[in-house]
Amino acid sequence: MQIHRDPASASALAHDAPDGAHVEGDDVDARDLSALRTTLERAGPLLERLFRPEVEGTAHLVSQGPALVVGNHSGGTLAMIEPLLLAHALHRRLALQELPELLLHEVMWHTPLAHWLAGRGALRASRTNAAHALARGRKVLVYPGGDREAYRSFRNRDHVLFGEHRGYIQLAIENGVPVIPIVTAGMHSSFVALTDGHWLAERVPLARSLRVAVLPLTLGFPFGLVPFLPPPYLPLMGRVRIRVLAPMRFERTGLEAAGDAAYVDACHRHVVSTMERALQDVARARRVSRRSALHARVDRWLDRLEAWSTNGAPTPTR
Repeated sequence: MQIHRDPASASALAHDAPDGAHVEGDDVDARDLSALRTTLERAGPLLERLFRPEVEGTAHLVSQGPALVVGNHSGGTLAMIEPLLLAHALHRRLALQELPELLLHEVMWHTPLAHWLAGRGALRASRTNAAHALARGRKVLVYPGGDREAYRSFRNRDHVLFGEHRGYIQLAIENGVPVIPIVTAGMHSSFVALTDGHWLAERVPLARSLRVAVLPLTLGFPFGLVPFLPPPYLPLMGRVRIRVLAPMRFERTGLEAAGDAAYVDACHRHVVSTMERALQDVARARRVSRRSALHARVDRWLDRLEAWSTNGAPTPTR
């Protein structure tokens, strides 16, 4: 289960490492393209089999210079592999160096995976790290919705839920870079979140101490109905569709603009509304495609049944 809050929120990005201290994930040049290529090659067949991702709009990520790539977070327990799925889908169209680098919450850098994550281009979520990566012309990936969006209820699967998080917008405005939205449809259709359990997480001391924002009730295969900490499930609902949207640039940039709460909120609402319209459009297209595939499959079976009944049925015996 992914147990982080918004990695680009103002609070999460406010804490930098003490002067002189080395913290895994703070080296913006630690990404090893050879290791990343090997990881994507090894994980690719499994990701293709489980999700069959389709991606469109990748041209918006090419030669745009530094940018903040903002995605909607989906899939519940499998949200932890969503960045890997995105990297796999994008790498089929883009060079490795064009792939965005992921900002990860502090908790991930105190696990045995820390060194592995750093080598694949992940960065500890801090304003300093983000600014350094952007200053080098990189693209930085954030999921502002965090675990609350990843476990949003099934009825809200086609909505973008960033809540009160505005840190990602402040980051883009402060550094004068565009936001490139990416929407993903299909991850949230392979399991059912009945409730994210946020109200309960706020009342459980252990959840608060671990900064866990959700204690969900989910329904998935093969474990059925699971409360609180659902194990990974098997996605059964077909293809995941990804759309990269055109860069969104802001008229005002710099520290003063980033400190204007009304301006930041207006930019945030514009980004969210644009992403939500695109997500709903992609989700509709995905559903139409699934229905067409189902109808085609039924037609093939009916054709076979008709051919069998006409030509292959055994002669009745008396």
